Amino acid sequence: MSPFMSLFASLVGQLADLLRPLCHTSATAAAIVLFTALVRLAVHPLSRAAARGQQARARLAPQLSELRGRHGRDPERLRRAVLELHAKEKVPPLAGCLPGLLQLPAFFLMYHLFSSSRIGGEANELLGHRLFAAGLDERWADALGAGGVFGPAGSVYVVLFGVVAVVSAFTYGRARRQLAAGGRPSRSRRCRGWARWRGCCR
Repeated sequence: MSPFMSLFASLVGQLADLLRPLCHTSATAAAIVLFTALVRLAVHPLSRAAARGQQARARLAPQLSELRGRHGRDPERLRRAVLELHAKEKVPPLAGCLPGLLQLPAFFLMYHLFSSSRIGGEANELLGHRLFAAGLDERWADALGAGGVFGPAGSVYVVLFGVVAVVSAFTYGRARRQLAAGGRPSRSRRCRGWARWRGCCR
């Protein structure tokens, strides 16, 4: 992992040098944010495909539930029936996992980059930088011990926690709306279902 860590640290450092005239002492933190955004942008087409896959799977949920009720006692037959249904509807079972798997190496490296004191046998220089009053080598417990929740460093963490909460709530709400829209049958399908029901009841 050391060669990858060294390369990753070099990329973040070069990006921080480019941002230094604009962000000054927070250039390294800004480089991390920008690097993360670039990774997300690179996999955005796959993320859109994954969202479409999730909508398609939500649409298949009633049929999958019916298959589980029908073949619940025969796991092998249930597995074959589920695969046949996915193949028939052209919905890849693991489409939603691909973007997350592709992003994992970058986030894994970033975590180790800021939890390792040495990289490639040398001191990790990135840990000496700061985000406003919070050092990149510090943790929330350090900030609480230095000045409390609303101290200089603690306030940085409070703002970051707030941003994460807002982004998570927005993402969760949007995902729920997309799944609800994908799982709702169209008007023509509802009408056909109603017509079949009326035909059966006559």
